[in-house]
Amino acid sequence: MQEAKEKNNSKIVLIKTFYLILLLYFIPILTKNIDHVFNKHALEFFHFIDIFLVAAFLYAITMKKQKISKTFKLEEYLLIGFLLLLRISLFFASGEIHHKAYYDLVQYALAILMFFVLLSKAFHENKENVIKVFLFIFFTITLFEVIVGIMQFFMQKPLGFYFFNEPIFGKEVEGSAKIFISNNWLLSSLISNNTQNFLRAHGTFIHPNVFAGFLNISLFLTMHQLNKTKNKTIFSIFLFFQFVCLILTFSRAAIGSFVLCSSVFFILMYFKKYEIKKMALIFSTILLFAVLIFSKQFIERGFLGSSFQSSIAKKANIGSSNTRKELQMISVNMIKKRPILGVGFRNFIQKKDKFSDIKTERANVHNIYLLIASETGLVSLLILLIVIFVIFLKTVKYSLNPFTISVLVTILSFLIIGFFDHYPLSINLMRILLFSFLGFLNYENRINKPLLSSEKVFLYR
Repeated sequence: MQEAKEKNNSKIVLIKTFYLILLLYFIPILTKNIDHVFNKHALEFFHFIDIFLVAAFLYAITMKKQKISKTFKLEEYLLIGFLLLLRISLFFASGEIHHKAYYDLVQYALAILMFFVLLSKAFHENKENVIKVFLFIFFTITLFEVIVGIMQFFMQKPLGFYFFNEPIFGKEVEGSAKIFISNNWLLSSLISNNTQNFLRAHGTFIHPNVFAGFLNISLFLTMHQLNKTKNKTIFSIFLFFQFVCLILTFSRAAIGSFVLCSSVFFILMYFKKYEIKKMALIFSTILLFAVLIFSKQFIERGFLGSSFQSSIAKKANIGSSNTRKELQMISVNMIKKRPILGVGFRNFIQKKDKFSDIKTERANVHNIYLLIASETGLVSLLILLIVIFVIFLKTVKYSLNPFTISVLVTILSFLIIGFFDHYPLSINLMRILLFSFLGFLNYENRINKPLLSSEKVFLYR
């Protein structure tokens, strides 16, 4: 009887998860189409998405019976304030507003909504099933992406999964999607490539770096499963191929952050006295084996500095590095001239040429902290950092277990990548995952923090 009930609950959770995915997918599309019509008759200080934002805020405040607690914590109010500042920045943005600003604002709101969904009684009552469904879906997608990414690299062409938005690329592609590797016998024997320029693994993501960020998440979740399971063979093999695929993206920020945050993972596990000897041995063996196989690639990519790179590899990196520096200078100019509310949410690309005499690539600044500050002001950046700091601090104090440690280091890896790239906050999937993980840690803090007598009255009512 109990088993049948658990199966029924799993089905219900799966159905609700499916509807939630549809919500996250279709609301932005609907918004985009309405936005196109609305902008023809738009008012200066009003947009139809304001109705959506106010309704979402009122729902979060008034639907007390559906939350695990009637009261909000400081970090939860601050996160709502952060979203409001994104909207307010568009009120006072001078000049033309980017045509995707309101569309992206709705996507941001839905990502932050995931933070609050995890405070619901529905999640609390079905937490184990929700996590199982999430991990099943996520690992299934990861397995597909890893196979596609590895095959893309060794075949040096797309596999034809255009239905899943696989990028169309070829050997003639220039720029950041390629990597120069000189005189590598392994790659020369495995790949029929007449040149020393290799296409990096994309998976079905828009860019290898974004794919690498996704793999960072999957690797840390796999490490949790590796620690949890008794039979470690399957997850050890899975971990190895994920790490190989991560290397084939040649994303320096993602690889570096993964290695660094893996150290934090083991330190926290050791600090909490969890058994990690077998897992550490497996992880170290995989890491050492992969590094030995791909040592040449790491050197050419610049992990040991430009002194060890070939002249052609150095030249290939110069253009990208200069562009990033120019975009950083532009963002600093924006912050100096508009420090409070920035140039307007989603308006960095739209207005970057007004803050520099140099014509640069049409791209966001490759730094999420500079991007937030330049678009929406230093106050919004400070608020977001406070939210993250408070959640991290409470997690370390009250909620450390193998799963929350995996989630925490995943967020930390995104924050480190954020110093070198913008996709942790500019790509919607990554935003949703980031705020969902923050929401999960916030939920765990709520559940595990010792309550004051006045708070016990409200919890779970």
